[in-house]
Order: sequence, then structure tokens, then C-alpha cells
Amino acid sequence: MTQNPTMQERKTWLRVLECWLPLAQEMNRTCGWGYEAATLEALVLAALPDLRRTRTIFTARAVLWYHFRQLRRSCPRRAANGER
Repeated sequence: MTQNPTMQERKTWLRVLECWLPLAQEMNRTCGWGYEAATLEALVLAALPDLRRTRTIFTARAVLWYHFRQLRRSCPRRAANGER
């Protein structure tokens, strides 16, 4: 998100999180990722371009898993601690 988002941008990000965050939370719980809310939000936002193209829950799960792995790979220590 930009430094000073407009009200419309804030509403859009909120809608995105409302749609995808519950799935990320479920995967966090069932897969044992151990992420805190801020890290899950960052994961959803990073995955957003790919999530927009999904048509099934199975594909959305695969997208979130892929981005989870990317997050772990890019910064394993911070990701393991649930940091952004």
C-alpha cells in the first residue's frame, strides 16, 4: 500500500483482506504456520495478483501456499517468528 492511501484505496484493501484473510487464517491454523495477523495480511497482499486470477478454493489455497513458501525462502528467520 502507498504511504498516504486515498479513502478508496483503503476501502479496496479492506475488501481484499475481508475476502482472503479468513482462508489465510484457516491455512495458518491447519498448516501450523504460526503467523500473526500482520504477517498474514502481508501474505494476502503479496499473493493478491495471483489470487485475483483464481477460480476455485483449491487454486486459492495453492496460491497462498506458494506465497507462504516464497515468504519463508526470502526471510526464513523473520517468517518463522511471524514478523513482516
